[in-house]
Amino acid sequence: MKRLLIFFTIILLLSALVSCAPAKEASASGEFFLTGTVQSTENGLMVEAEDEAHFGLYQINTSGGTKYFLENGKEITSSALNVGVKVKISYNGQVARSIPPQIFANSITILSSN
Repeated sequence: MKRLLIFFTIILLLSALVSCAPAKEASASGEFFLTGTVQSTENGLMVEAEDEAHFGLYQINTSGGTKYFLENGKEITSSALNVGVKVKISYNGQVARSIPPQIFANSITILSSN
């Protein structure tokens, strides 16, 4: 009985260690990135993630401080975001666990447009 208790304690501790591992790593600047395709611009920006660290649909929240860029670095306005546009979103790493998940964008870069 004592061995069984030790066995389950070890399994519990190992599973706790694995679940605490970070899912994503930040860039050297501390920013996180999500790359995907814009699916909707009505009632906020909805992006279908297309990178290794994210999957599914995300709601992208923006503020007056959110910057918008073309891939060449030229600053633009949010009006350039249309359905089908591929984007790279910079955020602080926090993801609201909602349906769909939500992030707050620091900047949005248009990578390509259809």
